[in-house]
Amino acid sequence: MKFKIAIIFLVLIFISTAGIGCKGGDSAAKKAIIEPITLNIWGLYDSSDNFKKIIDAYRITHPNITIKFTKIRPEEYEKKLIDNWAADTGPDIFVVHNSWLGKYENKILPLPASVKLPALEVTGTLKKEVTAVIKESPTLTTYQLRDLFPEVVYKDAVRQNQIYGLPLALDTLALFYNRDLFNAAGITNPPTTWEEVKIMSKKIKITNELGEINRAGIAMGGADNINRFFDIISLLMAQNNTSMVTNKGTATFNQPAAVKNSSGQKIYPGEEALRFYTSFALPSTEAYTWNNTLPEAFEMFSAGRLAMMFGYAYQIPLLKAQAPRINWGLTGVPHLNVNGTDALGLPVNRASYWLYTVYKNTPAPNEAWDFINFMATKTYRDEENKLKYNVESYLESTQYPPALKNLISAYKTKNPELAPFADQILTADSWYRGKNYAAAIETFRQMINNVISGRVKTLGDALNSAASAVSQTY
Repeated sequence: MKFKIAIIFLVLIFISTAGIGCKGGDSAAKKAIIEPITLNIWGLYDSSDNFKKIIDAYRITHPNITIKFTKIRPEEYEKKLIDNWAADTGPDIFVVHNSWLGKYENKILPLPASVKLPALEVTGTLKKEVTAVIKESPTLTTYQLRDLFPEVVYKDAVRQNQIYGLPLALDTLALFYNRDLFNAAGITNPPTTWEEVKIMSKKIKITNELGEINRAGIAMGGADNINRFFDIISLLMAQNNTSMVTNKGTATFNQPAAVKNSSGQKIYPGEEALRFYTSFALPSTEAYTWNNTLPEAFEMFSAGRLAMMFGYAYQIPLLKAQAPRINWGLTGVPHLNVNGTDALGLPVNRASYWLYTVYKNTPAPNEAWDFINFMATKTYRDEENKLKYNVESYLESTQYPPALKNLISAYKTKNPELAPFADQILTADSWYRGKNYAAAIETFRQMINNVISGRVKTLGDALNSAASAVSQTY
């Protein structure tokens, strides 16, 4: 801490004297280092406090750069982006969900191979000297990105061999369950397979004399009152080895698998996933535990009337605030096989995260990308000379699971609540990379509702219609 204070003091002297009494350095650098630049960052769920330590650390060597974070209401975010960019008042740095990148691709300046900007360098051991330099620094190659982050980040963030954004955290879909309801039903452990989900859900469900559901086993089967229905059905399809879309953007989740079954018949993995999912909302099935008359899943879980729901790490503080008396637990998502694997003999999980990226017309492209790279990938030595990542202060502040592979192991033990999410990061995937994620969600909503209501003759008809509609969003 004393060392940092000393450096800050030297920086202040340098700025106030424009280099007098210091080592000097490039005259252009001296001029540039006192030219004020403001980077505006827009986000949805974080606050400026989450970035304070990172910003303070960055400004030690870039004292002319002021960084302002603005939190925008989620329902207003996308409209405000477009409106403010049109008025030339939009952010330099903004966040997009990993599934939104296709929509905003033409608004993004990809990460350059290097950035060139003025900086202060502190040299010397006994006598500290500050020098202003124009420093050109390499950023990240796609190969380095693949080494630093899980595979899903490479698949989502790289287009035309260019990097379009970097994550700070990476969330995965997990299973929340009510311990008291499990105990009352004599269930000792949460499910690890989908077959166990069906058995446990049936055991916990309670109906009244009219057949109405008073207590649901799991929020599955429907779409209108299950916030994460798209992620759940997508996970089931992926675990069943469903081919979701081609490289050219044609949806194929309605198509048969390349390999036939032992009887020589075609296998439709997407259809099997849809059948299993909707069975929980069909009164004619043994798995029936959900319908569209019930409250939204999170609300019902918070009220103690739902035994299991799927969600993400960001929902933990919401659950604690809304339902402090609920005795809940967390576990990873179920898989097809008892050994925790799926159709191809490997585990498949679901990723959801935000990418920090740069607006293509920002007046400070080098500074913007340099700060994102500084947040997401750079390290420093703490007071005990331990190597730490800048992003760790953000993760500790937000209580999100890490995106960097090097931090995953530590977060499994550092925060037990995050362990189920962190355990799944390396095997988490996503699939929608088109231009209209919202339209894809609505297409899946209609597909599910068509099956539940009986508006389609077969599951194949529902899938064919959905595949055609999703292909148009690419």
